[in-house]
Amino acid sequence: NESLVAGAAQNDKLGSAVAVKGEWAVVGARQMQTTKQGKQGYVEIYRKAPNGWRFTQKLAPTNFEFGRAVATDGTRIVVGAPGFLSQRVETYVFDGSEWVSEQTIFNPGNPFGVSLAVHDRWLAVADFIGSIGVPMVYVYEHVAGSWTLNASFTGPVGSWFGQGLSLSDNQ
Repeated sequence: NESLVAGAAQNDKLGSAVAVKGEWAVVGARQMQTTKQGKQGYVEIYRKAPNGWRFTQKLAPTNFEFGRAVATDGTRIVVGAPGFLSQRVETYVFDGSEWVSEQTIFNPGNPFGVSLAVHDRWLAVADFIGSIGVPMVYVYEHVAGSWTLNASFTGPVGSWFGQGLSLSDNQ
């Protein structure tokens, strides 16, 4: 397989979000211009090989700012698409040959999915708009094959609460 990095446009912002776990690397490009209405992103997935990282797949749904945030725990890939008209998070699982869509989580409010973390059965998603609103972090649990909201946390008005997220064992 051939890497698409060489074909990325300067304004795609390829590499503005990167997550690496085990043999997988996920690289977001959140601003590929594809329509007159806005910028739709994509995600490149790489797998560690004996001679380096090899491009394996490109995810490119038609969501505004798809790839602004990415996360992986090695068994699942999570991609934020917080742009206008999107406000969603997409989850993917590896079926043995490729990464396939698992679930879309919607939030019709603020820029949902600007920061992400995933570990085992837990997913944290930030929804913040900086100095003009109330930031939130939502925690989902994967139960019976579906992501279910487990808890939410509100940050101080005007803060960047949730800008950086991380999950680990029992935390």
